[in-house]
Amino acid sequence: MATHLVIEATDVSKRGLRDGAAHRQGVAPRVTDDPAYQGRQGDYQALLRPLFMLSFLVEDFLAENDDFGAHSVLLSSASSKTAFGLAHLLHSRGRRVIGLTSAGNADFVGSLGCYDEVVTDDRVTSLPSDTPFAFVDMAGNSALRASLHQHVRDEMKCSVRVGLTHRATDADEGELPGAEPRWFFAPDQIRKRATEWGPGGIEQRFAVAWAGFAPRLETCLTVVESRGPAAVRQVYLDTLKQLCC
Repeated sequence: MATHLVIEATDVSKRGLRDGAAHRQGVAPRVTDDPAYQGRQGDYQALLRPLFMLSFLVEDFLAENDDFGAHSVLLSSASSKTAFGLAHLLHSRGRRVIGLTSAGNADFVGSLGCYDEVVTDDRVTSLPSDTPFAFVDMAGNSALRASLHQHVRDEMKCSVRVGLTHRATDADEGELPGAEPRWFFAPDQIRKRATEWGPGGIEQRFAVAWAGFAPRLETCLTVVESRGPAAVRQVYLDTLKQLCC
């Protein structure tokens, strides 16, 4: 949102530079001439790549455990960027993916091309109750989670909490049938794979995954560029309106 950034630059090269301020030590260098960050690809990197790492790690966790025996994977808040990336990876692996979303986002989620079925949040009990499911919860809504668990009961083979896009958590959720909901902690999966795959192993596999995901963005994502204080204010107000209405 600014036009200039004044920093104490160190380690300057064609590939990037580092902010020399004491409080910025240890963070990633800034990118300059890397082609992957040029033009529209740079926009995609900034908008989705950081969250795609989480998608990548969750998918790896599920694949490692053979999806806990589930035949389908349910993703709440299916329109979110992390869910989108995860759905792409699961779909590419041949796993059946069901997106749970609001009625207003159903058409958009269906247009992404990586969900085999889209079910609105108010119709989750229409899902078959005799099919093994894995549930990746991006929404963090206690009522939705409880409704799913109580509907499929012992067929809920895995229930992983990842996000809080629509947080509505009860202080005491109580015990639910099926697999016990648990938080997915990305650093644990990173440490595990760093040990197993060795130096550069995560980065290499993630780069391959991103290369398969990035082309999809060109068909379903429109990047709108805005400049100046008035534009920043308008984007903020538009975002606030979507969140509140």
